[in-house]
Amino acid sequence: QQLDAGGPKTPGEVFENAAADASQKSSSSVATSGSDRETALTLLREQMADLMKREPAPWQPRPLAPAPLGFVPWETSQGIVHRRSRIWKADHWIGCVPIAAALTASSEYWALVGLEPTLKNCDPRRALFLDTETTGLGAGAGILAFLVGMAWFDEQDRLVLEQLFLRSPAEEAAQLERVAERLACAALLVTFNGKSFDWPLLANRFVMNRMQVPE
Repeated sequence: QQLDAGGPKTPGEVFENAAADASQKSSSSVATSGSDRETALTLLREQMADLMKREPAPWQPRPLAPAPLGFVPWETSQGIVHRRSRIWKADHWIGCVPIAAALTASSEYWALVGLEPTLKNCDPRRALFLDTETTGLGAGAGILAFLVGMAWFDEQDRLVLEQLFLRSPAEEAAQLERVAERLACAALLVTFNGKSFDWPLLANRFVMNRMQVPE
């Protein structure tokens, strides 16, 4: 067996030499790892600086699909909503009922059916008929009327039907502005279960859009 010049070593010396070698290798590895990390960080900083110098890409809004079934853009101060309208003369019949029947309806009967005594003094010719199609049946913040239908009699006793269609929630303020315009011209509001659903929903949407709720 060949021994080194220092002569035979005790077990303790052998252990100390092995520990020293391991410590030296570990220090070398840590130094190499730290150097690699600094290099990677420097490269990342250079890449980020390069990105910050670039001009942002121009924003292009996603084009909306055209409104269906003959709806056309309707300009308001709140933007555009899509609208469709039809007009019927008073002598037109819908099913077995003439449109003119609404003009001679008893306001006292409406007050009785609507459980609203003040309606007995209203003029049926100034009634606004309203209905909605909504995205849900609740009253949450995400429930809105994507389609609002309104009907009223004009100066020639013709029935005018107007429907307002939302392609996007961004058009809701314009829709509500148009609804408010028609409500301002009406003496009473006629709905089907609207007292407990349609009108509370629309009133909530006015609030959500920071608009005055029509009285």
